[in-house]
Amino acid sequence: MFARDIRLTGDYISITLLETTPISIIVMSLMIMGVFIVRGGLGSLIGMTELYVTLFLLNSVIVPFMLIQQVDMDNLMPYFHVDVAGVGKGSWYIFSFYGEMIALPFVIKGSDFRFKSALGELSSRHCS
Repeated sequence: MFARDIRLTGDYISITLLETTPISIIVMSLMIMGVFIVRGGLGSLIGMTELYVTLFLLNSVIVPFMLIQQVDMDNLMPYFHVDVAGVGKGSWYIFSFYGEMIALPFVIKGSDFRFKSALGELSSRHCS
């Protein structure tokens, strides 16, 4: 299973990010990184997370400022134009499922009813 996962991750990185890099180099880098994380324990994982989150946030702040001249606000129209009737209709369909959860404590005695188990039953019944 590990070999399949590392190969799929390597293929994805090779296709999307590093097109000219051989797959063996990418897979070897992933395996070295995995060994480093396992040997270093939780501290190394937290250190890598701090580094990557910082870089991600920095990138997320800088890139929009660099691309501000190329933004076409017409592409954002579906987000700015809200169909209130459609949202209400969709909410009405969902409300029937939540109505059971709201009414259940009123029907069953307090000593027989556990809120956490009712939530788990409700979510497992509607998700499958």
